Formats: sequence, C-alpha cells, structure tokens
Amino acid sequence: MAAEAGLETGPQVPAIVTGGVTVFPQFSRLRVVSLARPKEDNMPSANRMTTPVAVDEAQIEGRYAPLGDYTVSFETFKQDADPAPYFAGLPGDRCPCAHWGVVTAGQLTFRWPDRAETYVAGDAYYAPPGHLPLVTAGTAVVEFSPTADLEATMAVVQKNLSESGAPA
Repeated sequence: MAAEAGLETGPQVPAIVTGGVTVFPQFSRLRVVSLARPKEDNMPSANRMTTPVAVDEAQIEGRYAPLGDYTVSFETFKQDADPAPYFAGLPGDRCPCAHWGVVTAGQLTFRWPDRAETYVAGDAYYAPPGHLPLVTAGTAVVEFSPTADLEATMAVVQKNLSESGAPA
C-alpha cells in the first residue's frame, strides 16, 4: 500500500501471529512472555474515594484498605500534627513500622535520632523503622505499610491516645 502511494518502505520482516502474540522468527532467541493475567488472579487495589473513612478527627481523616500483606493508607491531615507522644512504649519511643508512600499535597517530615528528612507534594519516600512523623496542615499521603507491623504499632498509639484523653 505504501509502495503504491509512492512511499519508500523498509525490508519486510516476516512474522507469525499466533494466539494474539506476534512472533518474529529472526528474533527467535528472545522469549515471548504473555502479560495477560487470568481474571481469577486479579491484583488487589484500592482507591481513595471508594475506601471507607475509618478515622475522621480534628487532625486527620484516614482511609485504610488491605492489599495482601500490606495496608494502603489514604491520610489527609487537617491540622499540624506531631504525634511523637503517642509512640511512647514502642521501641525507642518511635514508630517501628516501615512505610513506603507518596505525598500528594503538603509536607511530611520524618525524624530519626540522627537526622530529619522532609518530603513535599510529588515526592515518594521510604521511611524505615525508628522514625517520628511531623505533618503540616493540608498534607495528604498515600502510604503502604506491612499490615502486621502497622496493627501492632497502632494498638500502642490507640492506647496512648485514649490514656491522654485525645480522640482515638
């Protein structure tokens, strides 16, 4: 068709189409891998808007969904927050849970005994165990944490919140 229109064409590469996959014999040393996933093997996912609100307090709105062995947290901080006192009783009085996340708005700082790291909207982060968060009003994050570690940490935080008289 291109030759009929007066356009130059490159050499034709023979191909075999089978089962929706195009195989080029001249590339036979390459493996063909199907990326199709069976419907019954759907990957878990969550969406901020469809995940129910689990925490709605003066400082924070939190939505949490299980994803395999991880929990995804959609958190929006309505006020500046320094939750350091609520980590009392955990190893080093700090958060022992690792977190991977993205700041979607605002600013989040993680503090360790020897340093502090600040992340702003658009930043992805990894916060290893041993940190204390510091959050500014208007900050929103999407964060992934190992569920077992997060649940153990939050049990202590909830206990400290209830003992302080702060909303839990």
